[in-house]
Amino acid sequence: MATLKDVANLAGVSIATVSNYLNNTKPVSKEISKKIQDAVNELHYSINLNAKNLKSKINTDIGVILPRACLKIKNCTKHVFLSPFHDRIKKKGAFICQDVMN
Repeated sequence: MATLKDVANLAGVSIATVSNYLNNTKPVSKEISKKIQDAVNELHYSINLNAKNLKSKINTDIGVILPRACLKIKNCTKHVFLSPFHDRIKKKGAFICQDVMN
């Protein structure tokens, strides 16, 4: 799994510049942005949300526990209940942890 440091090394920029680009916190030139994006694509880099949450001390995880009875309903799975919310929650950078309790 590629790290921020790996992306920075491949792009030939500092870790701070990569962070600024990915988090849109400070302006980055078009030339440098392209180098970073190319490195991100080549390394298949994705932001580690757990690390980001630990650093920012903000937890965006959402836990959902559904009763086992919902699995007995025909064509009803936990995904049916969560699918309307999943895309909106993911766009906000949150993570859904879902499970069924006994």
